[in-house]
Amino acid sequence: MPALLLVLAALAAQPAAAHAAPPPPVDEARFQHFLKVLPDAKESPPAGADPAELAGLARRNPGREKEIEAILAADARCTAPARQAATLRMARATADRLGRERLDRMIAFYEGPDFARFAALGPDRPADKPLSAAEKAELDRIVAAYPLREFAEALRAGSDSLFTDAAIGAVFARCADARMAAFARAKLEE
Repeated sequence: MPALLLVLAALAAQPAAAHAAPPPPVDEARFQHFLKVLPDAKESPPAGADPAELAGLARRNPGREKEIEAILAADARCTAPARQAATLRMARATADRLGRERLDRMIAFYEGPDFARFAALGPDRPADKPLSAAEKAELDRIVAAYPLREFAEALRAGSDSLFTDAAIGAVFARCADARMAAFARAKLEE
C-alpha cells in the first residue's frame, strides 16, 4: 500500500489518543468494504519485473534482459502469495484496531472528496508551494473530521507485526534462495 502510506506519512509521527480497551473486531462485510475503498485497491498490481530493477540488472548483464526478466518474474510469482496474505493480515489488524466507528469514518474519507483534497494539500503537494491560510484551514478541517492519526498508528502497528512473522520470513527467504540460485545457474551478476 505505498500510496496509502505516503498519504498518511505526515500523520504517523503524531500520537493518537489512548484507549482503555481495544474495540471488538469489525465484521467481515465492513472489512471487505474498507478493502474496496482503499486507494491502492484500485490500482492494478504491476505486471512482470520491476522496470527499475530490471534496467539496473540489464546494465550489469548486457544482452541478457530476457533471462533476467524471467528470473524476476519467477521471484514475483514466488513471493506473491505471501505478500498478498501479509497485506490482508495487516489490513485486518488495522481495521480491528480502529473498530467499527473509526473504520466507518475512514471509509467515508476514502469514498468522499476529502481524500483527494487531503492528498493535494498534504503529502502530494509540491514542496515549493506552501499552503495558503485558507488551505491550511481546510487541511486542519479534514484532519479533525477523520481518525487519520489513529489510522496511521494502526497501520504502522499492523505493518510492524509483519516483520516478526516467521512464516512470511520463511517464504521470502525460500524465494530469495531460489532467485540467487537462478542468477548463479545463468551466470548473471545480481
